[in-house]
Amino acid sequence: TEVLPLDAWNYGLIRSELNDLSGSVTIRQNEWSGDYPWNLESAPIELQLSGVQIPEWKTINSAPILPAAWGSYRADKTLEKERITLVPYGCTTLRITEFPVYDFD
Repeated sequence: TEVLPLDAWNYGLIRSELNDLSGSVTIRQNEWSGDYPWNLESAPIELQLSGVQIPEWKTINSAPILPAAWGSYRADKTLEKERITLVPYGCTTLRITEFPVYDFD
């Protein structure tokens, strides 16, 4: 079985927001009925913060190809910040375990 993303997935996080989590991250705790929590519809918590979509981070032959260097980057000012939602790792079928971090200052 092959699973492919239906939405954009290739986002980097913004260092200034990570340095000020209380001022930049919105936490949403969802009500939980006690049913199976490990799917997107039952995710017990969501974090919303800003990210930037990274054009160099793409799939080739259905495999994600990471940018040439991984770690901290100075963001291209043409990249637009977007609000993204993160859920616990086990609540999704496709998973990202690490995000590149971008400096916008």
